[in-house]
Amino acid sequence: MISLMRILFLSYTARPNQGSEPGNSWRTASALLKYGNSVTLLTQTDNRGVIENYLGQVNSDLKVVYCPSVIPRFFWNRGVLGTYVNYIIWHRRVRKMLGKNSIQHYDIAHHFSWGNYWLGTGLRNIGIPYVFGPCGYQSNNLITKKFYGSSWKIEIIREKLLTYLLSKTSNFRESITQSSLCLSANQEAQDKLFELTQFNSQLMMPEISSPKTFPSNYEISARKNLLWVGRFMPRKGVEVLLRAFSIVHREFPDVTLTLIGHGSQSHELIELAHSLDLHGNVCFLGKLENDKVLAEMSKYKALILPSLRESTGSQILEAASCAVPSVFFDFVGSATWFNKNSSYVVPTSQLKNPDDLIDQLANIIESVLGDDDNSYYNKCLKSFQISLENEEDVKANAYSEIYAKILGSDL
Repeated sequence: MISLMRILFLSYTARPNQGSEPGNSWRTASALLKYGNSVTLLTQTDNRGVIENYLGQVNSDLKVVYCPSVIPRFFWNRGVLGTYVNYIIWHRRVRKMLGKNSIQHYDIAHHFSWGNYWLGTGLRNIGIPYVFGPCGYQSNNLITKKFYGSSWKIEIIREKLLTYLLSKTSNFRESITQSSLCLSANQEAQDKLFELTQFNSQLMMPEISSPKTFPSNYEISARKNLLWVGRFMPRKGVEVLLRAFSIVHREFPDVTLTLIGHGSQSHELIELAHSLDLHGNVCFLGKLENDKVLAEMSKYKALILPSLRESTGSQILEAASCAVPSVFFDFVGSATWFNKNSSYVVPTSQLKNPDDLIDQLANIIESVLGDDDNSYYNKCLKSFQISLENEEDVKANAYSEIYAKILGSDL
């Protein structure tokens, strides 16, 4: 029996007090300490300032080691392909940094984030067992092409790069075959990995930030308006949302839509809202700290996340922790975990034209606003229950059990 496991927790992006993968990585690494483990977080040097500022304010037994990037941030932070290149090179540096002596310092390693299987991991060939994932994947849906504009070419290049080029490299093959266990963040990722490698992965829902107390009936009944959170970029589907909301606005003129975030499309989308005569009912709040976003979420009727491609949708997980149901298209990864009992899923299998996405989304949003109190309450309750089952302490315990099983021991 191992009472203390020495865990190397590899996370490309890990930052305290942030949402999505950076925050989840940090919280999960910290939660692993609660189960009698020694945890070392290995991340990029780019995260050092935020992490060390945070550690200077709290007491934490989490050890942090940094591996620098090779490419200056100015170059690798300019689009998907630049990020992929930096990610792959960084993992090569990780493998070189760890060498074959890691077995002297750690019992097991876990590649926790970021991205997908096809980019590989720096944990291969380091001499200790490791877990890879949860990793996500979603292919492109042709019906969404219109709303990508010129960036559709990048989407196609990305798809071909992942599934046709990178999937044939030794980096990918060895990363999978040498792992003790691969974890898939959605059904499509699991299916695609098996198609390419015949390697069986385990489905694992990404973690959710610690849920709040379930709201009172009064708080739930007071919810009237809609929320979107994310980056303003084509694949997030904000254009689809604004055009759908312009239809909803005719039936529900007093309902407002709040958008929290920033990105390359910010100016363009603000102009679109004005051209649709929505400036009085659409509010752009800009980028907010994660704790402020979570505080805002609990005030809204639903989170609308009309992403055109999304492996998981961390905003949906965060909304669930606030007992707020979400609206999303049925082709995104979130549909693996959330269904009509806990969310408002937009069916798309019968749609023929891109503009049908707008009409269908509008129909579902109208059904949210017109839903009876009992049905809506049940969705709030079910989504909150999902968050309780997948918050970081529960997941850290599950990971600890996985590690112990791999090492042939009992907790």
